[in-house]
Amino acid sequence: MDGVVLAEAQRVAAGAEGSLAAILTDLERWVNLDTPGGDVSALDRCAADLAHTLESYGLHPELVPEGDRGLYLHATLVGSGTAKVALVGHHDTVFAAGTA
Repeated sequence: MDGVVLAEAQRVAAGAEGSLAAILTDLERWVNLDTPGGDVSALDRCAADLAHTLESYGLHPELVPEGDRGLYLHATLVGSGTAKVALVGHHDTVFAAGTA
């Protein structure tokens, strides 16, 4: 591995280690939110929470209304690199309200 690439990978890993506890706390909060499919108000609350948290991480979130489907979340991170990465997911579950 190129020395510059290795040094950058080590820098990123060290930064992630310093943030791991906070990230795991956020993940635990999200996992414990009720977000049953079709419950637009619950899904919108989750999307807003995700957006707020991503903003605290330095991303630029945007909540996009999708009619009766509620809010979709788009977030970008601007940096000095040239790579482009897309992460795609969903925040609804198959579990009924009250089971989170």
